[in-house]
Amino acid sequence: MMLKIMPLEEKIMKNIKKSMSIFLAIVMTFSILTLTVNATTLDIAEKDEECSHNYNSVVTAPTCTKYGYTSFICSSCNDTYYKDIVPATGHNYESTVVAPTCTEQGYTKYTCACGDTYIDEYVDATGHRPLISAYVNTIPATCIKKGSYDIVTYCIDCNTEINRVTERTPATGHNYINGKCENCGVEDVYYYNGTFRIETPSRTEIRHRDGIKLHAKIDGNAPSGSYIMWTADNNNFNTTKLNNGKTLKIVSEKRGTTVFTATLYSNEGKVLDTDTIEMNSKAGFFQKIGSFFRSLFNNTVIYEN
Repeated sequence: MMLKIMPLEEKIMKNIKKSMSIFLAIVMTFSILTLTVNATTLDIAEKDEECSHNYNSVVTAPTCTKYGYTSFICSSCNDTYYKDIVPATGHNYESTVVAPTCTEQGYTKYTCACGDTYIDEYVDATGHRPLISAYVNTIPATCIKKGSYDIVTYCIDCNTEINRVTERTPATGHNYINGKCENCGVEDVYYYNGTFRIETPSRTEIRHRDGIKLHAKIDGNAPSGSYIMWTADNNNFNTTKLNNGKTLKIVSEKRGTTVFTATLYSNEGKVLDTDTIEMNSKAGFFQKIGSFFRSLFNNTVIYEN
C-alpha cells in the first residue's frame, strides 16, 4: 500500500484555515455575550431610572353584590395596586304590600335600591261579593205587548256584573173610555152605547098558517161588523131570517107559546145586547081546519108587524 505525501505548502494552508475558523468562532461568541450583558445592564439601568411613581387613590364603594376597594394608580406610568378591600353590603329591601282583589292574588313585593326585586307572601283572591242589584233595560208593557226589565247583580267591591236575569211583565190591556183606549187610542171593537130591542108587534097571537115579521132594532151606536142572531125555545113556529138577520118571519105551525130571543153580537162573537118576546101560536084542531080552507083560497096572512 502506498501513502500519499501532502506537499508542505498545502498542509500549512490547511492548518491556517482551520485556526482562522476557530478564532472567528471565539470572537463571535465573545461579541454575543458582550452585547447580551450590555443590553441587560442597560435595561436594568433604564428601569431604575424610568419612574419614581406618584400614586393617586380612587375609592370604589361596595355594592349589594360586589366588594369595595381602593385603587392606587401611578399618575406617571399607570402602575396600579389595590388595598382596603370592603365586603359587599348585601341587598336592603323595602316591602310594598299589594292587596288581593276579587279575581287577582295579593302579594308583598320586595325592592332593593339597586333594582333587584322579588315577590313573596301571596294571598288568595277574595272572590266577588254580590250585593248590589239594579233594574235596567226597562221596556214598558203596552196594551197588547209584554214589557221586560233586567235584574243585574253587581259585586260590591269591584262593581263587576255577576248575574243578569230578564223578567217579563204582562201586557196592560186596553183601558177603554167611551169606546177608545185612553193609552193607545185604539177603538173598542166591542163598544156599544145604544139600545137593542125587538119592536113590539101588532099582535102576539097568530092563527095556524098565518105569520108575522119580528124586527130587531138598534138605537144608537153598534160596533162595525156586529150581527143579530135569533133563537126560539121550541118549534111551534117555522122561522125564516130576512134582511141580514134583522127580521125574523115566523109562521104558526103548532099550538103553544114560544119565546123568541134576538141577540146582538160583535164581530168577534161577543154578546153586546139581547131582547126577548113571547108569541102564541093558535094551532088547535079547529084552527088547523080553518087554515086548511083559507089556504084553498090563498087566504093565509103574513103580517109585516
